[in-house]
Amino acid sequence: MSLKSINIASLIPHSGKMCLLDHVIDFDEKKIRVIATSHRDADNPLKVDHRLNAVCGVEYAAQSMALHSELISTESPTSPQRGYLASIRKLQLYCHRLDTVFNDVLIESEKVGDDERMLLYKFKLLDQAKVLCEGRLSIYLIEHSQ
Repeated sequence: MSLKSINIASLIPHSGKMCLLDHVIDFDEKKIRVIATSHRDADNPLKVDHRLNAVCGVEYAAQSMALHSELISTESPTSPQRGYLASIRKLQLYCHRLDTVFNDVLIESEKVGDDERMLLYKFKLLDQAKVLCEGRLSIYLIEHSQ
């Protein structure tokens, strides 16, 4: 299976326009790198007053983490879980808006901690080599039935 052919919307809890990610570049047990172009969409669902604030990068990162969790769980099956954003730490915004970024956005997320109930990831959104935003997200996990 090509990483570009992964149906991201089938693996994360978002679909339609709310699925913000385009394709997976690569991933392993700890990291994922994905590309997004939806920041340039005129009808991006996160826009307010026709602007996509840089803080929306947190949602892009959270979706990459959900995708990573699903991709690695297919390699090492566990009981099905759903994640909820528990906290945002060390958030740094290096731009005001994402919709003014001309290039594709690269989202890099790395799992830096986990246990049965929580995941901790650090993330960066990049415009080529320029960091747009970065931080850490804690995800609270609960079991759910399929």
